Amino acid sequence: MLEYAYVTDKGLQRELNEDSIALDGIVITAKDDCGFAQKLENEFCVGVFDGVGGKDCGEIASAICAESFCKYCKPERLIVRKEIYDLVEKIQNDLLAEQHTRGANMMTTFVGASLFKHKLTLMNIGDSRAYLFRNNVIKQYSFDDTYLNYLKKNSVQILE
Repeated sequence: MLEYAYVTDKGLQRELNEDSIALDGIVITAKDDCGFAQKLENEFCVGVFDGVGGKDCGEIASAICAESFCKYCKPERLIVRKEIYDLVEKIQNDLLAEQHTRGANMMTTFVGASLFKHKLTLMNIGDSRAYLFRNNVIKQYSFDDTYLNYLKKNSVQILE
């Protein structure tokens, strides 16, 4: 059994909360209240999408991607790397189609998890992070998929 809670917040620098959550087929957007549920069992998919501040319509981008995640995410398929890439590509294609329709440069970050037959799969794009909390210890399992981290990993000197 996995216990979970969620809360979204606009943070200190934004006027608008651009977060969306996809939880076992349900999309929760920033306009919804915080919530708590007792458990997820056996198999599930969960994704958190955070619209990129400074870009157009981040709250719409995160909601579109959360809806696509619910539509395409199947826990039994996300145990193979190619299936994870296929899922992300489908979500991206839905977002690109909406960008084209709206003429907006909207983006979102993403972190997700899927559980199937006791195998947990974690996914992330951008600086949304995945952590595991077990035995009162928190450990980060994802890395920030950002240009800055790319530069750091490739020994490019960064002047601050």
